[in-house]
Amino acid sequence: MKKMGILIPDLRLPEEKEQMIGIWGRRHLDYLKQHRKVTYTNLLTSGRLRNVSIRLIEDMKQTQGITERLKEDDALEWTGRLGNIGLCKGDCE
Repeated sequence: MKKMGILIPDLRLPEEKEQMIGIWGRRHLDYLKQHRKVTYTNLLTSGRLRNVSIRLIEDMKQTQGITERLKEDDALEWTGRLGNIGLCKGDCE
């Protein structure tokens, strides 16, 4: 954009699809913000911040075999495995 002969950059963040990231996703974002500031800033300005947390949790669910089928068949086991993701994620950070 040009205003009075001066070029002004059009700084807008890319649109992010609103998705629920849950408590562990929020904790991951908090961790990045506090301990990995450069990574957090780069992800924020590129519009990929939420996608990283969502992808991390989905990968962990897939690795541990946490599926909707398991949720239907054995809700207690499903809940326990989700809790393990939180514990493991905390250890990995």
